[in-house]
Amino acid sequence: MSANVIRTTALSRDAAWQAVSDHADIVNWAPRTNVELTPSTGDDPNGVGAVRRISGLLLPATIVERVTEFTPTERLSYAAEAGVPFRNYEATIVLRDRADGGTEVAWSATADGRFPGDDVLLRGLVLGLQTLLGRRMSAIAKAGGAQS
Repeated sequence: MSANVIRTTALSRDAAWQAVSDHADIVNWAPRTNVELTPSTGDDPNGVGAVRRISGLLLPATIVERVTEFTPTERLSYAAEAGVPFRNYEATIVLRDRADGGTEVAWSATADGRFPGDDVLLRGLVLGLQTLLGRRMSAIAKAGGAQS
C-alpha cells in the first residue's frame, strides 16, 4: 500500500530542506514529542545511517527510523525499524523548486498492511505529518526564513 501527499511552501528549497532534514527540529512541529538522534557517521550527522528515536505523550510506542537516502536540498528517505503499526514502512520526502520561488514538498510512503483499512491509516499518517511539517514551514517563512 502507498500514500502520497504534495504541498507547497513559500520557503526556498534550501530553507525547506533545513526544516525537513533537521531531525532534532521535529520537536518544533510534532506536538509533545522528544527526539533522540544517533548521528550518521558521514559528513552530515542527519545523513544516511542516522537513527532517530521519536517518543512522546501522543505516541503509543517509541518510533525508530533510520535515514536511508540523504541528498541535500532534494531528497530524504527513511525506514521505520520499530514503533509504527505497519510492516516495511518506508517514506521519502522530495523537494522541488516552484516558479514563484517557493518549494513543492512531496511526501510519499509505502508499507505492508497488517489489517483491513491500514491503507486509510497510512494515508492519514502521511497527511498528518505533511500538515505538521507545513505548519512549521509556514512559521519559519513568517519569521523571515523564506529565502536562504
